[in-house]
Amino acid sequence: MSLALRKIRTGLVIALALAGSFVARSSVAQDLRSSDLRDIDNIAVELADRTKSLHDEFHHHLERQRYAASLDDDVSALEQIAEQLHEFAHDSNGSFRSTDLLRRSNNDVLRLAIRIDRSVQLLERRVTGNDARRGLAHMEEDASSVIRLALRLDRYLGIDNEVLDEEADRLEQAVKLLHDEFHRHLEGYEMSRSLDRELESLETLVEHMHDLTHGRTWGEIHLPHLIDDIYEVRARVSEINELLREQAYRGVRTRDWDGFEHSQDALHDILASAYLLEHMSRKADGDLVGFQDRDRGSARIVLERPRYDRHGHVIRDRYDRDPHRDDYYDRHRH
Repeated sequence: MSLALRKIRTGLVIALALAGSFVARSSVAQDLRSSDLRDIDNIAVELADRTKSLHDEFHHHLERQRYAASLDDDVSALEQIAEQLHEFAHDSNGSFRSTDLLRRSNNDVLRLAIRIDRSVQLLERRVTGNDARRGLAHMEEDASSVIRLALRLDRYLGIDNEVLDEEADRLEQAVKLLHDEFHRHLEGYEMSRSLDRELESLETLVEHMHDLTHGRTWGEIHLPHLIDDIYEVRARVSEINELLREQAYRGVRTRDWDGFEHSQDALHDILASAYLLEHMSRKADGDLVGFQDRDRGSARIVLERPRYDRHGHVIRDRYDRDPHRDDYYDRHRH
């Protein structure tokens, strides 16, 4: 089971603990009106239905497929989290604490749906039989719907610096896990030296990114720098993936094939965390226009409601000029 999945399954427990022992932190939040809470509840119902459909499609078409075991774990966890999110949404009173529970659960939904979407794409090259391929097509449609619904719900939820820090830490841990898998299974091959060099460089980069967010207020986090680093993460992950594919083509010892499966799980986690970290950074950058946080003790800052596009991002002219953004978010995957 992946490191990210283990964290997700403990995330709800942590969130509940936070609700009982809240510590003030630097936050950007929107007021939630009664109409907002009704909208959130309706979206959460639809989200829970979609995750159930995703899980059903897996069991109808794919549960006996050789490479689908980790996907079963993911769709099961996603359904559980979506159901809990619906409970949080139904009981929410619009307070900062209840909104924090919604935000964390919704982040888990987004992260895991991105993992599932990428897993489904990889399985398309591996599964056999028309029934399995039909199931994958349905799962891809459901996963994309879950992502869109989670982004719609996220429009109502603010960002706080602690959640950004936690996601940067999650990204760092996923990269370290990938590097560990390399040393455990894939040393001594033709591509090993290049792989190790790329992994060391990536690990240094994500440690730097975590430093940018750790223990910092909004006024101290340079969000454009963080977003640039996320683009670099994806470029390096692409290079690492190509090196892994080349080594798989050349061949490895039978006992080391597990290393490729575990490495793909770690790559799923890295790309899912990178997606979510960029989403939160762009959203925070939009919400923080004209705002400098100089009061560490201020836990709630209410802003005027900005306009959001269909991806859940603030509509701003300078983002319209970003050549990477629309293509990246339209695809929802790598």
